[in-house]
Amino acid sequence: MTQTASYFAKLKADRGKLLLYIDFPEIAPWNWVVHEINHPGLFKTIGSQLFWRAILQSRDEGFKGRVGLHSLSSAEDFYRKCGMVEVGYDAAKQNLMYFELTQEGAEKFLIDGGYI
Repeated sequence: MTQTASYFAKLKADRGKLLLYIDFPEIAPWNWVVHEINHPGLFKTIGSQLFWRAILQSRDEGFKGRVGLHSLSSAEDFYRKCGMVEVGYDAAKQNLMYFELTQEGAEKFLIDGGYI
């Protein structure tokens, strides 16, 4: 679920510019990799594909690929691999880490093929 109204970048490179906010990033449980029970996940690149689509939506909205989201701690490494930058913990959002993807980061993700 994404939102496009009234979300602005906080990182210096894009500060104050509109971005696409991913309000509820989630993949289905059968796609989760669970090493403890030797479950590989049914569709391995679904998270990357959803992130790719969010970047494209951001571009379609005129936000040049800028994306922001709050992450569960278990997903923070995934977002770092996507090229997102940590902005900081947000007390207003259950003290979750807030990440942003800059325009340059979005371009790199798309050029590199976007599969994590």
